[in-house]
Amino acid sequence: MNEYEGQAAMLLEYAVAGVETDDSYHLLLDRSAEKPWILDWEPLISDIIKDISIGEKISMISARFHNALARGILSVAESAGEEKVVLSGGCFQNVYLAERTASLLRKSGFKPVLHWRIPPNDGGIAPGQIFAAVNNLYTNK
Repeated sequence: MNEYEGQAAMLLEYAVAGVETDDSYHLLLDRSAEKPWILDWEPLISDIIKDISIGEKISMISARFHNALARGILSVAESAGEEKVVLSGGCFQNVYLAERTASLLRKSGFKPVLHWRIPPNDGGIAPGQIFAAVNNLYTNK
């Protein structure tokens, strides 16, 4: 049971430390429908359950999970066809996920944008709201 918000995510990030692998679970992007596309988590969850049942190390499960997320983001970027991909949100406080995703994007010709001065989590909400309000003032004149 989690004792604080983000505890499970932080434990997964901690578990991946020191693991070097490109292995990944399957996280499939369903492009059959109109946008928004849907990432199908069922194969990923099934693979994790199988690995747990055979006693796979948590560190390897964590690495495969993180790598699947990074590849899922790459799949969405490829489908969207936009050169710049902004990586934002609390999950990108996870250094492994942020670095792995940015690396995959760069290798595929995308330009990932990561936070530098403003945090990717809730600390970035107020600056984002200010930016949106100012942008709205100038575009609605």
